[in-house]
This record gives sequence, C-alpha cells and structure tokens, in this order.
Amino acid sequence: MDGSKFQANNAKDNNFTANKLDDRIQWLNQHTDEYLRQLADIDDAEDKAESEQFSREELEERLKETTERLERYKAYRDYMEKNGLSQISLTDADAKLMKNKNGFMVAYNVQTAVDSETHLIEDYQVTNHPTDHGLLNSTVSDEKGRRGGVLEVVAGKGYNVEDDMVKCLENGIIPHVILPDGQDEYEIELPYEEKEISEEMRKSTSADDLKECLHAGQEKCRNHTKRQWKVLKLWKRRCS
Repeated sequence: MDGSKFQANNAKDNNFTANKLDDRIQWLNQHTDEYLRQLADIDDAEDKAESEQFSREELEERLKETTERLERYKAYRDYMEKNGLSQISLTDADAKLMKNKNGFMVAYNVQTAVDSETHLIEDYQVTNHPTDHGLLNSTVSDEKGRRGGVLEVVAGKGYNVEDDMVKCLENGIIPHVILPDGQDEYEIELPYEEKEISEEMRKSTSADDLKECLHAGQEKCRNHTKRQWKVLKLWKRRCS
C-alpha cells in the first residue's frame, strides 16, 4: 500500500490557509486606509493635480476594488472558523495544499492497495489528508472484508500511527509498517478487558471476535499460517 499526490484543477491562488487570509486581510486594510487618506488629502488640497499620484476617480475605483476583495477574504475567514477548517479551495472544494517532492501543490492524496502477487490494484481511497498517517485501516478494511480471513499489509513508515495499527489488528489486518530510523520494534498497548473467550471465538476471523480476543490478552486468537501467527504473537506479547 502507498499514497500518491494527484494534482487538482485548483490553482494555488485559489487556495487559502488561515495565515494566508490573515496576511491578505492585513495588507488590504492598510491599502484601504491609505486610499482613504489620499482622498481626504485631495479634499483639502488647493492644487489637486499636484498633491496626489492618482486622481479622485482612480482612487475611488481602487478603494472599491480593495473593499470588495477585503469583504470576500473576511467571508472566507469566517467560513473557515465556523466550520473548523485549516484551509479552503475555491475550485475543488475537497482539494488541499500538500507537499510533494517538487514543493507544494493543491492536490488529493490517493491511497492505493496493490495485490502482492498479481500487482493489480485491489482497492483505493481518495483523501485530502496531506500525509499517509492514519489511512491504513480505512483503505484496506473493505478488501479484508471481501477476502475474509487474515490480511497482511506492507506499508511505508509514513503509516506509523499506533491507533491506526491497533484498528488494523482488531480488524484482522496485520500491518507490516516499515520502522522509523533508529527503531527496531513497536510497542503497542491495548486496554485489558476481562472476558471469557470460547474456542469458537479463538478460531474466528470476524472483526468483533478478534477485537475481544486481543483485549482479553489472547495470543492464539485464530487459525492461520505459522508466519502470521508469529507476527501476531509478537504484537500481542506487547499488548497483554
């Protein structure tokens, strides 16, 4: 599994973050004050042609354009605050400003799950998350449901999010996530919940049974290959 950035139609100029809007609002406020000052000077000047760089008509037109832009940016800012948004895009509303190898672009982060044997795309998820953090379980859970049993997934270290990997384990997905530099093991904690586990539950691969087995501290939660069991046992020893 991996993520790829797909550029949206939305231009950078039509994408606004809170800081970008704040800077533009401040800049426009300053220009509005300056145009108002120059209009006041024209009213007081005896020689209007020599007192200012622009005529009254030019200043009034500039003031009108600046005021309209200012009101528009303030409306964007209010909308972001009301809806708890960190940024907005005017053309592609769901697209976000993201970093890629060439800098920044307004894009989508497309998650793709590829079968290790056929190399064909088995599932995908189009997101506006700037990074891959927390997207492992949500992308492959449907594929796990279609295949049944236990699913193993290999992913880069960008997917190293403990809560997401816990959800994977509870869902019957074993995440083989590349370790960060300088780290040679994972330590994942699960809250212990005392529960009587039946033999049927131990053999089951349903998400509900797997979750209860894990939280009850059971290592042999199901029948599957020796390699898979060994990986799960390592994870459960740290959880129980």
